[in-house]
Amino acid sequence: MKTKNLMMAIAAFAMAGCSQNEVTDVNPDTHPAVGFDVYTGVPTRGAETTTATLKDNTKGNFGILAFYTGASNWEAAKATTQPNFMYNEKVHYDTDGTSWAYDNIKYWPSNADHMITFFAYGPYEATPTTGTNKGIVLSGKTDKGIPFIDFTLKEAAKLTEMVDLVVSDQRDQKYSDNSGTVNFKFGHILSKVLFKVKLKNALSGNTKVFVRKLEILGTTNNGPSKFYTKAKYKNQHWNYDDATVPTGDFNVANIMNVATISGVGDYTKEAIEATTEAKSLFKNGEFLFLIPVNDSETPGAETGTTSNGEIKVRLTYDAITPDVNDPNKYLVSETEALVDLPSGALKLGTAYTYTFNLALNPVKVTVDDTITDWADGTPGNTGDI
Repeated sequence: MKTKNLMMAIAAFAMAGCSQNEVTDVNPDTHPAVGFDVYTGVPTRGAETTTATLKDNTKGNFGILAFYTGASNWEAAKATTQPNFMYNEKVHYDTDGTSWAYDNIKYWPSNADHMITFFAYGPYEATPTTGTNKGIVLSGKTDKGIPFIDFTLKEAAKLTEMVDLVVSDQRDQKYSDNSGTVNFKFGHILSKVLFKVKLKNALSGNTKVFVRKLEILGTTNNGPSKFYTKAKYKNQHWNYDDATVPTGDFNVANIMNVATISGVGDYTKEAIEATTEAKSLFKNGEFLFLIPVNDSETPGAETGTTSNGEIKVRLTYDAITPDVNDPNKYLVSETEALVDLPSGALKLGTAYTYTFNLALNPVKVTVDDTITDWADGTPGNTGDI
């Protein structure tokens, strides 16, 4: 499977079953329940999917689709095989806090040569037919072949709930080869983006700059936009045949680190002050997880953006200067800067940090070396005094 793994660290956890047995050409007395080991990213804050977030039973966990193919391997059987062994089986962290569990125990086939292929994704989607929980719509129970994910980004008002989608698979698994434990290595399949801002040079004269808004432009203001809010992860790469690019602009205010400005005269807008030190525009631990651009079915051939305008953002900021007639008042100059993300942006499984460097042009004064000559006035007689 094609994956690019960021900061991967081993995080193994055994998987045990509970509740009823379901048997499909298996013998519980011969082989134990199917178990899993999982590799994910190291724990971090925010919405990034890690071992810690998968353990969060309120918003994490992961799902499994598994295909029993008998004596045939996956390549030979995939065209005619449905997820007949597991479908969206939820793996959760047990209440004792020491082990992973799933509700429908499955056992390895009693025939040592028979195989099972597993596909896993996270975080878990409780409503896989509509995607109302995580924006993840799974291929159906009767769909044959590699499962697909029809994925939709969270709307602008819910960016704190953005999903960092991860996937993994293990094919042609046999008990004799893995002693009953399937080892997954999850990989990120979105792009992770952080925006920062800084002043290129220090300002004088009590002039300040405050950033108020950041938007990703839709097709109305950026015709060639490839900012996808919906696309399908199919055959283990992103497919854009039925993808959605919004017409309107996508305001990321929901995760902006803005606050009401105080102590700066009459300027009281919601904003973040720019200084010569780079500052995140997002709240602590928040990121954008976006659908990659120009993905490829050939691993390593992903390009990300290839031309200007494929992803364009608008940064709105105010430059304020004290009113010389009233130090409690500020003169406000609003600027809307349009910025193209550079070539290579938004590759699958890649994290980016973009820093806006703001430079103000100071008012300069020059004097012509030649002073205009006096004009001759009309001579006259003042008369008698």
